[in-house]
Amino acid sequence: MTLTAEAQDRVVVLCRSQDRRALLERLVGASETFPSAVDACLAVARRPARAVVVNLEDVEGVEREVVAAMRHAQPDLPIYALVKPEDEPLGRRLLREGAADYFVLPTDVARLPGILSAEGGTRSAE
Repeated sequence: MTLTAEAQDRVVVLCRSQDRRALLERLVGASETFPSAVDACLAVARRPARAVVVNLEDVEGVEREVVAAMRHAQPDLPIYALVKPEDEPLGRRLLREGAADYFVLPTDVARLPGILSAEGGTRSAE
């Protein structure tokens, strides 16, 4: 799928936490931030994006459904998950289920800008 110039610059962020949202805005730069999974999924369905960053604390218990809905709307969309250290097994599981990568908070998230700019260097689902 070829993205338009507008979509190439568009990163959708799903995050309710004001502190975490501020961190992501510093790391990601221009993005569209949504406080609910429904709003983020609708935004992806309405207009293509380059990537999605999902704070898993905001979709606890429905993370598989959120990833699946975004994949359904835009099959080639890279989806990146933010996880707490104790939730790293969930991050690994989401890799097997279609997420492009996950980032363990707070230190691993520093990799996010490089991944978004290069769209490479993601970890293996193994």
